Amino acid sequence: LDQVRQGIEAGSSLRDALAKHPRIFSDLWLNVVETGEASGHLPQSLKHLARYLESMRNIQRKAMTALTYPIALVIASVLATTIFLLKIIPIFMTLFESVNVPLPLLTRLVIGLSELLRERFVLVVLVLAVVATVVVQLLKSEQGRWFLDRLALRIPVFDRLFVYLQLTQFAQGLSAMLESGVPILYSLEIMERSAGNRVYGRAIGEIKESVRTGHLIADPMGATGLFPPMVVQMVLVGEEIGKLGEMLTRIAQYYEMKVNTFIERLTVLFEPVAIMVMAVVIGTLVLAMYLPIFQSIGVIR
Repeated sequence: LDQVRQGIEAGSSLRDALAKHPRIFSDLWLNVVETGEASGHLPQSLKHLARYLESMRNIQRKAMTALTYPIALVIASVLATTIFLLKIIPIFMTLFESVNVPLPLLTRLVIGLSELLRERFVLVVLVLAVVATVVVQLLKSEQGRWFLDRLALRIPVFDRLFVYLQLTQFAQGLSAMLESGVPILYSLEIMERSAGNRVYGRAIGEIKESVRTGHLIADPMGATGLFPPMVVQMVLVGEEIGKLGEMLTRIAQYYEMKVNTFIERLTVLFEPVAIMVMAVVIGTLVLAMYLPIFQSIGVIR
């Protein structure tokens, strides 16, 4: 901010001073500020921008909060399983060897996994690390990112969350720029580049090209198949009555509410599901160790 102030004192516009820091101030920032300076309504433009950024920040924070709990449970499950395989199963192996009882298939599989992990622990860790590194690098490539973005829109249950997030971002961002006076084509171009999902980014690019040729926004939006009919109809009405920015704001508020509701329900429902999964994993390991004991008791009887 001190460098921005120095640039303004040197005679640069606020837009030019911000443009020297592209990692902090995105194209959306620059276009909104430039339009506000040109129209003489910079405070109002900054208010629209602040509302948009605050809304996106709140949604991202809630989404990360919803994902933190599942990730923590997965890590806990992996650690518990690893400790069971490394420390507890060897105790049962000594017992089985002393009584010389036939072992069921499930028990032999678990014991084999335990022996592999104990005797080749470093090798297993290195293999997993190499595989994880390769997968991460592949997913960072252009093809990998397209794969992830397509997959996000097809995952059962979670696909609705990703769609709601994209619709909220699109409607809120486009509304902020239109109400700040940014031309529609520039606004769509910025939303195309800043879309969190490449599938939606490509769709917004198709909408932009259609608008460039003289069409309304609603027509190509419906043709993409990525925007619900309600959104298309509200955009159409907004264009016809000259209040597109206001309609987009209403759309953003509606889908922001759906995102909040979805995350709250997901958080409530995930806890029992995660506990059940952990119980099944740990229960299978425990059952594999106690099956030979149960069989021995049956033979004695």
